[in-house]
Amino acid sequence: MDLDFLKDLVVDLGLYVIVYNLENKKRVGYWYDEDDEWIASSIDEKTLEHLSVIF
Repeated sequence: MDLDFLKDLVVDLGLYVIVYNLENKKRVGYWYDEDDEWIASSIDEKTLEHLSVIF
């Protein structure tokens, strides 16, 4: 996954991005208007259920 490309894209467009990795139950997010870093966190079962409905 090319997080640098996504970061450059969202900064230029003024968007936020969250990338979910369902296999290892992790997500990373980047907010263009906050600290210049990706924030990582775990995904709980409730979030996985919600995502399965969306996708």
